Amino acid sequence: MGLEQMDGPYGYDARPSDARSAYANSAYATPLTEDMPDLGDVPDMPALPPNGFSKYANGISKPANGDSKPVEHIKIPREIRAVQDAESYEPTGKNIVICLDGTGDQFDADNSNIVHFVSCLKKAVPEQVTYYQSGIGTYDGGGVTNGINAGLDMAVGSGLGVHIRDAYMFIQAHYKQGDKICLLGFSRGAYTARCLAGMIHKIGLLPAGNVSQVPFAYKYYKDDTDEGWAMSQEFKKTFCIPVNVYFVGVFDSVASVGFFPRKLPLSSTPTHRAQYFRHAMALDEHRAKFKACRYKVKDTMGEKYTVSAEEDIVDTDVREVWFTGCHADVGGGAVKNEVRHKLAQIPLRWMIRQCFECDTGIIFKTPNLANEGLDIHTLWPKYETLSVPTGPPPPDMLDRYHKGLLGPIHRRSSLLEPVDHNDEYGMHHLKIYKETDSEKPSADLHEHWTPEQVEDYFDALQKVNDQLVDAKGWWVLELWPIKIRHQARDSDAWVKKIGLNLGTYRAVQDKTPNLHWTVKHRTDQMEYRVRTRMDRNAEWRVVV
Repeated sequence: MGLEQMDGPYGYDARPSDARSAYANSAYATPLTEDMPDLGDVPDMPALPPNGFSKYANGISKPANGDSKPVEHIKIPREIRAVQDAESYEPTGKNIVICLDGTGDQFDADNSNIVHFVSCLKKAVPEQVTYYQSGIGTYDGGGVTNGINAGLDMAVGSGLGVHIRDAYMFIQAHYKQGDKICLLGFSRGAYTARCLAGMIHKIGLLPAGNVSQVPFAYKYYKDDTDEGWAMSQEFKKTFCIPVNVYFVGVFDSVASVGFFPRKLPLSSTPTHRAQYFRHAMALDEHRAKFKACRYKVKDTMGEKYTVSAEEDIVDTDVREVWFTGCHADVGGGAVKNEVRHKLAQIPLRWMIRQCFECDTGIIFKTPNLANEGLDIHTLWPKYETLSVPTGPPPPDMLDRYHKGLLGPIHRRSSLLEPVDHNDEYGMHHLKIYKETDSEKPSADLHEHWTPEQVEDYFDALQKVNDQLVDAKGWWVLELWPIKIRHQARDSDAWVKKIGLNLGTYRAVQDKTPNLHWTVKHRTDQMEYRVRTRMDRNAEWRVVV
């Protein structure tokens, strides 16, 4: 099948025309059947044409008229909304942004992508309220927890209900009609976010102040029996407001919470689904208790929910993309904050861009986006979609990278200067070019500005942080019997069998799974191969 036209909001081929032939047959993973222990060698990928980064090396996107001459200054506001067209966007209410961190994750010296995302958000303004929740094993609803309680929470997910209810009550306290609810999460926080969406969709939202009913709402949400479904629908009609979640964005959502599986209704009813679901997934994760929890269109909630005449069916726009790395390489937290290049920065920038592509309206602080490596001048006033690069960065940038001379990523925001120094929250000049003595603007980028996809290019070459290699204690769980997916020998069906995981890589069951372009770039530049177990008829689709 190769790379083809896609329907929906991604119904375009974002790659430059000269790259399409190079990626036209980019299926490069051999499927793994029941009797195959590994993938073996991955077939060679097509070579990339040279100079594919010429567009990005100038630091600005090419205008529609084809004029790629640099401009002296770019003007951009101090805060920007995540929308495709800022000039025409009209908000219907405020944004409620819920950010749920992974197991044991909190603000510390090796922050997750959830913390990085939160750091970019505009907070405590009428147009937007934000909520951050540290991960399972860090608190129990009454404050910080440690020792035995923390270990128990991480082992069996005992605090999962507390995390769901606390986030639910925040939304309950702030929601007004017309508001947009956006949920983001990593690891078990991603699972929590999806459970929270399931609770909101199944039970509805209790009016502000009606906190005493939250335990009952959670009770009926958890009950997946026929009686539980009947009670939940009556509870919703009696006490709650029907509300939709607008956006769910998750980093490597996992299928289990703790050592023992804890299953809760994740998905949604046919009439109440999130409008957008985005999922960044780890190609190299292969621990037993970290199986990817994929989005499922058909689910038990849909089968048991009665659609009333006044409700409309909602179709969720789903996009799940595979990235290089293990669990914390995708969700962040694998390396120290001060490390210049890391794999986790790639899915972070991708997720932030998805917020723009999905018109979430989330308000971001422009300097913070710049410091995460985004080309902020491509985000406002009209969002510019990136293309798959077709070659390496310019030689001078490659040389500076190898010599360790690239400017610190946190200095990118230093190139933003207020147009009016008395109005620090107004328009700013973005000075990404070197100053010159002549009237003619310079075409050379400032030393503190490395373009976004050049950042991706170098980040993609960093170490994969495999816990089965770096922390041998994880092998204890590899000897615990679990259900493992295999593709049947005589059909296309995938079946589950009980067995030992023993470091088995994840199963990719899609026919045309999405692969981020940086994975293909890594296979070209390093001795790296994709080792997921593929559907025997699958072909990768390279995306940005």
